[in-house]
Amino acid sequence: MALPTLTVSDFTGSLLANSQTELFTQYIAEQYPQIVRDCLGGGAYADIATTTKAKWTDLFSGGAYTVFSDDTVAWNDGLTVAVKNFLYSSLKGDDFVPTNTGGVRALNENSMALDPTQTARLAQKRYNSGVLAMQSVASFIANYANFAQPITGYTDNGGGSFTIDTSATKYLSNGDTVLIDGVEYVVSNVVSNVSFDIASAQATAFEGDYISNPYEIVVIGNQRAMV
Repeated sequence: MALPTLTVSDFTGSLLANSQTELFTQYIAEQYPQIVRDCLGGGAYADIATTTKAKWTDLFSGGAYTVFSDDTVAWNDGLTVAVKNFLYSSLKGDDFVPTNTGGVRALNENSMALDPTQTARLAQKRYNSGVLAMQSVASFIANYANFAQPITGYTDNGGGSFTIDTSATKYLSNGDTVLIDGVEYVVSNVVSNVSFDIASAQATAFEGDYISNPYEIVVIGNQRAMV
């Protein structure tokens, strides 16, 4: 999917930084990929950058989801919210404008810049907002650990190939690993909410649930508050 597009125009309200638009554009280009790697780890970043998967789209965009342990509804702020706060904090935390003669503080003709202490507190506040968003992202990811979905039937295709029928393939992609009755299988030929194929050396009955871990390559980071 590559990284979702993020521009200065996406930063509004408490994250508005229009007085440093050109500089902020450069910060986004430079730091956006690094922040995602810091938040999710290099393996997840590589998969995001080279594939198109619903699980990554949902992780970035956020929204309501069902908590399987108690059948309640929770909210994922979304990785984009976290990233935006971390980016804004980085920009404000630097608190200077690079010039040919060195770094200088920006002064606007009709306004007074915040003093360094106020700027530092603003950067801290936005960073910690990003940390809170990451905590909701982490809860969302944890919800899909050992994710069980039903098997409704199967077909022996011969030659050690089996088609597993299922009414649910949420976040399942070709190449993923699933557990069926404690045995690992690599998935192929996923047909959304219909079926997927596996290879098995032994003919057996496939029933019950299959277990997947769609976010197993994620290494959660950026969860420590700035104090």
